[in-house]
Amino acid sequence: ENALNRLERTLTHADQAQVRTIEQQLQRLCNSLAPERKPQERVLSIVSFLFEQGWDMIPRLLAVMELEDFGLQEIEL
Repeated sequence: ENALNRLERTLTHADQAQVRTIEQQLQRLCNSLAPERKPQERVLSIVSFLFEQGWDMIPRLLAVMELEDFGLQEIEL
């Protein structure tokens, strides 16, 4: 009986650890997609992307963007 109780506690702790890990990953994803629950472009400036992607980001953006299209454009960096 003690061994079964120990096994149950071990499995419960393992499940709780997995749930916490998944919750943390989801929170990081939500914070990346919508920091402060606002659209990225309302919170993050181009400077943060330049530091992350490098200064050649602007020429790469110009190469893939439709400059005459003023609608929303989705670009993968």
